[in-house]
Amino acid sequence: MTEIIFLTQEDAFEYRNLTLKQYQGVLFTCGKENVIAVGASEEGKPLGLILACRRGKLGPQNDDPAQEHTPGQWQLCSIFIKEDSRAQCIGKKLWEALAGALASRGAWKISFQSVLREETERSLAGFFVAVGFQKPERIAKIFSYSGEKTLESSFVKACRKETRKEEGRFQMISPREISEEVLSELRKNEGNWYPAFVSPFIGWNQMNQECTVFAIDSVSGKMAAWITAMDVNNGDYLLYRTFFAREEFRGTSIGFYIFSEAIRRFYAFCPEKKALASIPMDNEKSMRFNELFFQGAHDHVSFEISAEYIF
Repeated sequence: MTEIIFLTQEDAFEYRNLTLKQYQGVLFTCGKENVIAVGASEEGKPLGLILACRRGKLGPQNDDPAQEHTPGQWQLCSIFIKEDSRAQCIGKKLWEALAGALASRGAWKISFQSVLREETERSLAGFFVAVGFQKPERIAKIFSYSGEKTLESSFVKACRKETRKEEGRFQMISPREISEEVLSELRKNEGNWYPAFVSPFIGWNQMNQECTVFAIDSVSGKMAAWITAMDVNNGDYLLYRTFFAREEFRGTSIGFYIFSEAIRRFYAFCPEKKALASIPMDNEKSMRFNELFFQGAHDHVSFEISAEYIF
C-alpha cells in the first residue's frame, strides 16, 4: 500500500535521487516554514516526491540574494514518480497533500517552470490541468547544440580565433565585476525597462561566472545588455537563459558583440559542456538571429513551460 508522508530533514536523504541535483539543497531544508516536501513510498521504498518552496531567497526562479520571502507565493520545484509506479494516482495524492499544506500556510498561488521534451510536456500538462492548474504555457524554445555541428559555423570559428572586430564602446564583464551602483539599478528595475522573463537574477545562484556576460556602456556607465548562462543538469549543460539588450542600445551592434563574447568565453572556459539556448516563443528576431549564426546545428528542441495554480 502506498504511503503519503510529509518529509523531514531526516527523510530527505532517502528521497534525494527523486529530484534534480539543483533542488537537493532545497530538499534538505524540508520541514521548515518555507519548504514543503511530500513523499510517496511503499514498504519503505521511495516512489515519488513533490517539492515546493516559498518564493524569495529559496526560490529557484527568483533567487536574487536581495529578495525577501513572498508569503503567499510558492514555487513548485519538482514532481517526480518512478516510471514503474505511474498511472496509480500517486501524483494526484502527492499534489492533494501539498495543496492542503500550502492552503493552511496562506498560499494564494503556486507556480511551476521547467524545461521539458515535447512528449514529457504533454503528459505533465495533462496532469496539471486535471488537478486544477491553469493550462501550461510555452514561454521559450530550448535548442540543444552539439559541439561538432556548431564548430562548422563560420561565426563560431571567427569567435574562437578572435578574428572578429572588437567593439570599443562596450565593456564586457562577468557577474562578479558588476559595480554595486549598477547592480542596484538592475534590482530596482524602475519603469520595468526589462521584462521579468529576462531578469538577470533568474537562476543567479546557478549562474556560470565565466560564461555569463554583461555589457556596460563606457559613455553613460549604464548596463547595456546581458547574456546569462546557468549550470544545469548536474553541471553537464550550460543553459543560456536570457539574452537582452536595453532599448536605447538596440540601434548599435551590441547584440552582435555580446553574442560573440559569449561564444568566445564558452570555448575558453566550458568547451566540455553541452550548450542549451533559451529563446522566448514570441521573439522572432532572436529566433532568426539564432538560426543565422548556428545554421540548424541543434540536436533537438525542448520547451520551457510555465503553469500556475490559484488557491
